[in-house]
Amino acid sequence: MKKEVWKEQFSDAMTMLPEELLMEDVEKMSGKGKHKLRIVIAAAAFAAAAAVLFFGVRFITTLLKPEEQPLPVSVQSNNCLSAAEYPATAKYQSLNDRRDEELNQKIYEDMMARIESGKKLFRIDQKLYREVIREMIGNATENNPITSPANMYMALALLAECAEGETEQEILNALGVHADSEAVENAETLMLANYIDNGAANSHFANALFLNQGIPCRTGSLKKLSEKLYASVFQGKMGDPEYDSMLHHWLDQETGGFLRGASDSLHMDPANAADLISSVYIRAMWTAPFDASETEEGVFHGKDEENSVPFMHQELETAYFYGEHFAAIVLGLGGENEARMWLVLPDEGVSVRSLTEDEEALSILLSDDGTLFRQWEGKNAYARVRLSLPKFDLSAGNDLKAVMQSFGVRKAFLKDEADLSGLFAIEDPVWVSSAENRLRIAIDEEGVTAASYIDLGIAGAAMPEENVDFKLDRPFLFCIQGSSGTPLFVGAVEQL
Repeated sequence: MKKEVWKEQFSDAMTMLPEELLMEDVEKMSGKGKHKLRIVIAAAAFAAAAAVLFFGVRFITTLLKPEEQPLPVSVQSNNCLSAAEYPATAKYQSLNDRRDEELNQKIYEDMMARIESGKKLFRIDQKLYREVIREMIGNATENNPITSPANMYMALALLAECAEGETEQEILNALGVHADSEAVENAETLMLANYIDNGAANSHFANALFLNQGIPCRTGSLKKLSEKLYASVFQGKMGDPEYDSMLHHWLDQETGGFLRGASDSLHMDPANAADLISSVYIRAMWTAPFDASETEEGVFHGKDEENSVPFMHQELETAYFYGEHFAAIVLGLGGENEARMWLVLPDEGVSVRSLTEDEEALSILLSDDGTLFRQWEGKNAYARVRLSLPKFDLSAGNDLKAVMQSFGVRKAFLKDEADLSGLFAIEDPVWVSSAENRLRIAIDEEGVTAASYIDLGIAGAAMPEENVDFKLDRPFLFCIQGSSGTPLFVGAVEQL
């Protein structure tokens, strides 16, 4: 808890002292009397402060007491913070203040280097992102598949910190790195480079480790998860509804309550050693909002049937990209185009899912400002676009166990072969028993809201060149990119 808060509580505790001990004529007392008074005052102050500390911490952390090995102080202190004071929030806000106010030039320059590193990281990690898109969108069995490549990366980076031996190596191979320290550093950069909080947009990652009571852990790994990846660490009795409620509260806080229906149904298995959770959230206004008075019903020609849905309309001057099998435009998000949403419309007769195997389409979804126009030279135009975009609110649930195994992460899911001794200091087998993903995305006239969590159970300004009608009245792809160009969310709208 912040030092200022404890100062206030100590001050309050001092008011509990008897008034007769604070009399003004104390100087009139004998030396022996003064000495006794000082002892009494010190003892009373100490007792009052201890009472505040004891009952305050006891109230907040009732469920967080381990039965065996206590959590390290640096981690345990996280549990004494309110939802508004999570370490990630404090860290991000501090960095954001320094960036905006430039109070500390050295830290400011270091953060800028981090963001540039994030953009470089984003390009390096395209292999994993491509695999996630192809597997989760191209090979999905349900309509309207949604995925978060960035959330997948973060979850695997967290798991890598828990693993050792061949189990760890499989995860590192999937991440495209050589050491767990590199995975953690990349994940930290991913978090910082994609953090936005400017009034027009809020975007952030969040991580947490919910431990079963009595599970001994390696404090070094706990510290790294807490300090490097800003993970909140909790410990309680799995299966206890109040511990589940703590998990639900944490998820609601970190995803703006946008996944409340899904998070409320999440229950920690009493047989599990831990639940490792990673989430990503974005709420961003369009740079150019849609006029609600122009929204009208239209027909969406879905994969299976046609339906009447509300379409938003807007004319804008923007870059228009055209590949061999599709066309695409990008809409700015976050007030100053800090984030963006790509809309990719396949040509008539072309399957939207086939675009997940189309290198041109993937290069659009996995693009950044530094390379986009150079890569698409001769295949883009500055156009006046008459956009018709359907409003939608889509949710999805994915079992990621088979997906992660398809990336080569196999031993972590095998009871007799998994090695998660990087975190857990127990002799009994510990393995990943489940990998659950829940996502939701909604767009309206104001902007975009999207959230995802993964729970690993452990047991341009020139004159337009042409006019373009861009009517998304049939299946299309979308990609929401963070400030570093990272693909936070990718999906296919097939049926409305």
